[in-house]
Parts: sequence; structure tokens; C-alpha cells
Amino acid sequence: MNTVITKLGTYHILANLIPGAFFGFALNFLFGITLPLGNIGEYIVGYYFIGLTIGRISSLVTKRVFTRGKGAKKTLPTQFIEYVPYSEYMAAEESTQKLTALSDMNECYRALLTSVWMLPVVYGFYSLAQKWSWLSRHWMWVAIVLLFGLFLWSYKEQTKYIRRRVENVKPQETDE
Repeated sequence: MNTVITKLGTYHILANLIPGAFFGFALNFLFGITLPLGNIGEYIVGYYFIGLTIGRISSLVTKRVFTRGKGAKKTLPTQFIEYVPYSEYMAAEESTQKLTALSDMNECYRALLTSVWMLPVVYGFYSLAQKWSWLSRHWMWVAIVLLFGLFLWSYKEQTKYIRRRVENVKPQETDE
């Protein structure tokens, strides 16, 4: 088990496992909803996947709701967190290793924030499934469609992020 945790690395523990475990414990503590996990291996995989899912929601939804680009006007009243332009971040990241660690911690906080606002959403879905017989019989199909959409959107955004990183590193062509 120590080998699995060691291979995950600090980033994956901060970004996925901790928010997933927090979410699982909070569901149980606050609402009495327990996850069908049996042994330590299932807990690690289950909490990791929950954290991964929360991380995607955090990146795709929470980040857009609470942040704006440097100097940009607020389009939502909640956008009080200001990001630097990506090219400035890339230049700063090359000059200091500490920025990567700070960025990882920042993502962990955002994932925990997302976990907190997702708790009532999941509880609401759980309550509706208790009342509506159709939803109680077909909740897994709703979950599959939602997860498919979430990870398709994540794949698209991650591909765009990789492309921007590559374009930022490409040698600048000059008109000579």
C-alpha cells in the first residue's frame, strides 16, 4: 500500500486523494450517506476517483465562477480572484520551483472549495432519488451521462492546455 501512495506523488495526493477523502467523510458526517467501499484499496481508488471528478468540476466550473484574467473586468460578481496571463505564469514557473508547489496547493484549495459546494448538490440529487422512483431506478444512467460529459469537456480543455504550453515553448520564428 505504501508503494501505491508513493507512486501517486504529492500532486495527486493533494489534488485528488485529499479532496475525495474529505468529500466522502463529509457526506457521511453531514448527511449519513455512506459509500459502498469495503477495504483500504477500494477506499483509495474510490476517494481518488471522487477527488479526480471534483478536480475536474473545480477546474471547469469553480475556476470560471471565481476568477478572471489580470486587469479583466468582472463578468460575474463572484469573480474576485485574479489570475496572471498564462505567458507570465510560464515565464515565472521556469524561474522558480516554489511556484509549482504553490500552484499545486492552490488547486487543492480550489478542489476543497468545490467539495464544499458539491455536498448540497449531491445531497439534493440523493434526496430526489429517494422521492422519484424513476430517478431511484435510473440514477446510474444519469451519473454515466454526467460523467461522460464532464470527462469529455475535461479532455477538450486539457488538450487545449497542452497545445498552449507547446506553443509557448516553440522557438519564436522571426521574419528575416
